[in-house]
Amino acid sequence: MKVKCLADSGSTYLCVPEHVATQLGYDLINPKQTREATLADGSVKKKPYIGPIKVDFENRYCYVGALVL
Repeated sequence: MKVKCLADSGSTYLCVPEHVATQLGYDLINPKQTREATLADGSVKKKPYIGPIKVDFENRYCYVGALVL
C-alpha cells in the first residue's frame, strides 16, 4: 500500500490514521500493544501501537512501529 506522508521532525513516533491501520489488517478493537501519547493540546491518551510497518524512501527502507491516531 502506498500513502503520501508528512515528516514531523519533532515527533517521537510514526503515526498513522485508523483507516490505514485497518487496511493493513491490524485489530484496533483489541490491540496487542498500546502506548500513552501526549497530544498537541496537552491531553494524554492510550492509543494502539502497531507494527512492523515497512517504510520506503528513495532507495532505502526500514521497519518501524506506529501509533494509531
